[in-house]
Amino acid sequence: MDATEGWRREREELGNRVEEMRLRGVCDTCHDLETGGELYGDRYVVHEDDLFKVKLEG
Repeated sequence: MDATEGWRREREELGNRVEEMRLRGVCDTCHDLETGGELYGDRYVVHEDDLFKVKLEG
């Protein structure tokens, strides 16, 4: 498996987890913030300080 295929698989798995959470009424962004980055880690963080965390979301 090449890097592109690995990235696609990881993206699909994450998308499935997010969709399942949303179907249960759970905000994936809130969950990620509460768990210290369980879903997204720091992959999409643009800026973070003591007051704000700015991240890209699709």
